[in-house]
Amino acid sequence: MIGRITVWLLVLGGGFAVMLHTSARPMVERSLGWAQELMRGDDPSYTVDTLEVDVVDRINYARMPAKSPLITVDSELETWLRAIANTINTDDLKGLVSRIQTRFPRYLEVSVTTNRSSRLRDMAAMFDDFSYQSEAQVNNVAVAVRKLSASRGYEAIIVSGQRLDDFSPEALSDRKSSKPSSFFAVCTHCQYPHACTISAGQRGVILECPKCSRVFGVLASDDKGRFRYVNEFLTGWSPSCIFDDEGEKLHQLYTVWNAVVRDCTYQTDSTELNLNRDSWQTALQTITQGHGDCEDSSLLLADWLSARGFQVRVALGRYGDLGQHAWCVVKLEGVDYLLESTEGPPDPSKPPYVSDVGSRYVPETLFDRDSLYVRAKVGSRFDGDYWSPKNWLKVQPRHMFDNLVKNDNKPAFTKAEASPAQQALATATKTAAPQTATDAKLGKLIKLRTVPSGADFWSIPVVVPPTRK
Repeated sequence: MIGRITVWLLVLGGGFAVMLHTSARPMVERSLGWAQELMRGDDPSYTVDTLEVDVVDRINYARMPAKSPLITVDSELETWLRAIANTINTDDLKGLVSRIQTRFPRYLEVSVTTNRSSRLRDMAAMFDDFSYQSEAQVNNVAVAVRKLSASRGYEAIIVSGQRLDDFSPEALSDRKSSKPSSFFAVCTHCQYPHACTISAGQRGVILECPKCSRVFGVLASDDKGRFRYVNEFLTGWSPSCIFDDEGEKLHQLYTVWNAVVRDCTYQTDSTELNLNRDSWQTALQTITQGHGDCEDSSLLLADWLSARGFQVRVALGRYGDLGQHAWCVVKLEGVDYLLESTEGPPDPSKPPYVSDVGSRYVPETLFDRDSLYVRAKVGSRFDGDYWSPKNWLKVQPRHMFDNLVKNDNKPAFTKAEASPAQQALATATKTAAPQTATDAKLGKLIKLRTVPSGADFWSIPVVVPPTRK
């Protein structure tokens, strides 16, 4: 009887041992690990996330006296960093910085620091110097820890950097600092992601790709300091007016042009005390105030002509040796006209063909209500053509990040490129070439009458000019 009981006890004991070995092994290992950590004096409840909280708190505590912005955790960067922690070579931190900026191009500046300790809890205090030396513009941090051999403890890797906000006219307008502001931008031509830095006092902004050197955005500020892409100053304005004869488009062109020249007095924004106070006006602002500079009157003219169905673009560039200027170009029945809105009334007997009057006008950027148009070949000689897609690339800067969103599922690592640097915003000098001339004559120009007070529309008598020969 006793023998049978002994056998059953042995069988049950063996079964329990097998069960313990298979199903409870992880629990046993955790218990042993816990005991080992206690024996080393480590705290099992102190985790990597706890370390991260301590590090962030120490950085922010060091920032408070200087009233610097508080730093936050970038969860996307941290998830990636922890996933690759065991592959990081801490003897090559420059390589890690390059790897981070390739994967996260929104980071303008990246700093990496590492420390080792036998106890995880002791790690936070080891980063005190890092906390007090952190630059004010640094706004994000990520923490990863990898376990070394049992005798060596842990190695913590802390990445901090300045993560840039996406560029937009609104973000530029809302900046608070009086220092240069940096943003994340993507070239619409070659899709190169990079940083762009804009000074606080800058009233006009040209976005130029540091890789392909093409312009992919031009902005100006209004009288309140709010920025817009230049084509967004074309708001679709048109006065309530009636042309007696809708048949002769060329005479309509002259009539509108004459009205703008007559009713918009040239007045520059700049003064001797402030050469950088230039602000742009919409057509409604210009016609209401009765004055403006070259871009204001050009916007008024382009908006009005566009509303009447003309193919018109505003040109920004240089006029001879006088520097930056704005004017309009119109294509009508296959003929290109250059409309100058800052000089005297147009002379119908001398049509302003681009081929005749355009040799001193060198455009660098064109725009209409929908888009910008920039030079296809950087540094190329202007040949007098304002319309060819071969010469002018269409740009819609509001769609800057479209391709980036579509490519979010790309592999995390691609061929490393140079890290983005702060780029100067500049444009190249151009030279003009004249176009072939043609001839045409118009009858006497009929001036617009002033709108009667309280009138619902502007009645304009139009005389049909002689047919062009």
